[in-house]
Amino acid sequence: MQERGGSYTEGNMSTWELSEQEWEALDHVRLGTTEAWVFRKATIIPMTTAGRAKAEIAQDLECRPVTVDNVLQRYRQRGLAGLRRGTPLGRCSRTMAAYRTALRQALRTQPE
Repeated sequence: MQERGGSYTEGNMSTWELSEQEWEALDHVRLGTTEAWVFRKATIIPMTTAGRAKAEIAQDLECRPVTVDNVLQRYRQRGLAGLRRGTPLGRCSRTMAAYRTALRQALRTQPE
């Protein structure tokens, strides 16, 4: 991916050029998924290369402009790998397996 211009102004993203290989890879991801979040992320990049404004992209894909920024940043840094869902922030669960099993059983039990 070659980037022309280093910034965007007035809601317009800088113009990018994607290689044919990059277009095909994004199309493969976009058209090969049934998950809305994957489709959205893989659609933001081509919309940006077409010169669409960040606010317009966010409105069309029903997400926030900051989501567009985050997706673009991750794609610039890591390519397609940046479009995958990352590790959630926060700490790991500290619940014990026995507690989770007891909780599941309690939730399945009908109230008296």
